[in-house]
Amino acid sequence: MNELEWLACEIPEMLVREYRVAPSARKQQLLAIACCRRISHRLTPWPIAARALDVAERFAEGTASAEEMTAELPAFLEERNRAVRNLGRANPLEPLRCLFSSLEPSRYLFPELVGGEFSGAPKSVRRVVAKKERREEFRAQSALLRDIFGSPFRSIVFAPEWRTDTVVLLSRGMYESRDFSAMPILADALQEAGCDNEDVLNHCRDVAQVHVRGCWVLDHILGKQ
Repeated sequence: MNELEWLACEIPEMLVREYRVAPSARKQQLLAIACCRRISHRLTPWPIAARALDVAERFAEGTASAEEMTAELPAFLEERNRAVRNLGRANPLEPLRCLFSSLEPSRYLFPELVGGEFSGAPKSVRRVVAKKERREEFRAQSALLRDIFGSPFRSIVFAPEWRTDTVVLLSRGMYESRDFSAMPILADALQEAGCDNEDVLNHCRDVAQVHVRGCWVLDHILGKQ
């Protein structure tokens, strides 16, 4: 697959095969979390789901311990098993199970586990949604993957002088609030700082590009791996 084919592809598990070096465990888990958050409207009957996502995200960022995540497991499994009894395997809690299964470092298999995790969102509702909806979900997941992992065909060298106070402040604000509407403003600030990398600037200014925690541009700015 060449770069143009990769950019046009809307099958996440095909996209992920092009990475010769595995993205960090943090990025893998943030991708899974972002895909689970996409179906958050299906998770409202289970308060444990929002709590599990929060703990999983903090664990990925290093602000929650493995013990904290493990502490949520019994209550989550109880709700998940109840959902299986009531709804069968096609229930919205299944993708979250992948987050807990990836708690052990040895379970970060690449690309198999990541593929299983972010395929979990559409798989969980495969029997109750139309083919068109599944296709749309895969398209959305592909966009999330590109936002978090970046292109396997490009190697970005981020100059230290681009990290001005304004650039860092904007980036940190978006990251903490999960409101990424200021990405075009960030592009302007980067340009003022001397950034002339079209990949960086275009990613910030692309109105069709979704951004989440783990965005490769913000990670470069904030020094996250």
